[in-house]
Parts: sequence; C-alpha cells; structure tokens
Amino acid sequence: MSLYDIGDQLYFEGRYQEAADIFRECIDKQLELNSSINYLGC
Repeated sequence: MSLYDIGDQLYFEGRYQEAADIFRECIDKQLELNSSINYLGC
C-alpha cells in the first residue's frame, strides 16, 4: 500500500490528524501532490 493510500485509509477511518501527517509527508516527497494538498484542505 502506498503512503498516499495509507493516508486515504486513515482519513476514511476518521483518524484525521494521522492522515494529515501522512499527507504532509507525501507533499514533502512530492507523492500525489495535488491530491494530498486537497485532503489537507478538507
């Protein structure tokens, strides 16, 4: 499972802070950049 997918799953489970941390890591690594930024905007 990719880092982005892990963040997506955490978000789905309502674990928003953990998901945000994962999406920030994705942004730092330039992985799924636009999608990760969109999640952080939610």
